[in-house]
Amino acid sequence: MQTMKEIFEEIEASGGLTPSRRLKDIANRFPDQVAFRDKRYGIWNEITYGEFWTQVQYIGCALNYFGIEKTDKVAIHSENRPEWLIADIGVQAIGGISVGLYPTNPPAEVQYLLSHSESKILFAEDQEQVDKALEVLDEVPNLNGSTIKRITFGSPAHKQFDIYLNNKQNTGDIKEGYVIPREIYDNFLFQKAKNVTEIIENFNVNNLLYKNDKIIGITGKLNKQTHEIYAPLILGCDGAKSTIARKLGFHSEDQENTAIAIRCYYEGVKGLTDQIELHFVDEVLPGYFWLFPAGDNIANIGLGLSKKFAKKDERKLSQVLDEVTASPYFKDRFANAKQLEKPKGWSLPLGRIQRPSFGDGFMLLGDAAGLIDPFTGEG
Repeated sequence: MQTMKEIFEEIEASGGLTPSRRLKDIANRFPDQVAFRDKRYGIWNEITYGEFWTQVQYIGCALNYFGIEKTDKVAIHSENRPEWLIADIGVQAIGGISVGLYPTNPPAEVQYLLSHSESKILFAEDQEQVDKALEVLDEVPNLNGSTIKRITFGSPAHKQFDIYLNNKQNTGDIKEGYVIPREIYDNFLFQKAKNVTEIIENFNVNNLLYKNDKIIGITGKLNKQTHEIYAPLILGCDGAKSTIARKLGFHSEDQENTAIAIRCYYEGVKGLTDQIELHFVDEVLPGYFWLFPAGDNIANIGLGLSKKFAKKDERKLSQVLDEVTASPYFKDRFANAKQLEKPKGWSLPLGRIQRPSFGDGFMLLGDAAGLIDPFTGEG
């Protein structure tokens, strides 16, 4: 495997300056000059040539580490944004070839372009583009669940308003959402993953493997036998009580930035059609009560609130849930409803503070990284 220095020396010796070499020269001469500006949430953010070159090197080194060699193809699936250019120059920096995909390409075209170009790695802007690559989006509407076209918000005074997903302000491709029970959707994604990678089921991770202070793998048990698995990058996607996060010493109970939630599936809740509902009711302030249709007259009903305040309340969360569903405003909707299970509760680390989530050889994702939206509870 060539080093970045060796690659640059070889390119320079062959004559001419590549875009990446040109960027390096400019960054060395004018590191504090602004390379470009990017407007997000109404604020212009500046990136200097020094920062630009540093990020390009990160991309190049990462691709090199994962085995990308000269003339290998790397796809970039994104809107026009700084990361597109950074990835593009990073690919070129190690002699690779960038393959640009339009964000409006439908899944079938994405699959064709990735296959025909023989791209070995894909940079995807967001989950929508990832789902296209995995052939997910076209099949989701056929899963057993509910199609969502609006979000209903309710105040403590029970005044409501709807936000429709298909409105003139929504200029993206997604005009509707879906509520699908976890056991159905998770299995759907798992089967997709089995088509593109090797899967080991019923494997329980119990520790990390290190070499020179760098994480190089994990240990765990399968059928009571201990096994070691080595990888260049360990992804911790194992929930709020992540084994990976705990072994890294990152798992700490921060009640100020943790919510606690309870969920129960019901049958026969009235008034749920194409909407999810979030009600900020007095019984769970600071927090909210939710109602999500989940297909076949089934509803996902629950509530979430600050763990700090929940500790001060003598009531169990199941009692609070019963009080809300029996309250004057909701009791008619639950008059003929039936619980299909015992309510289940869990802690939710909120993403309103920055938590350690990556390092040499590892990255935490989702609930394991504490990326839960405090407003909606989404991960």
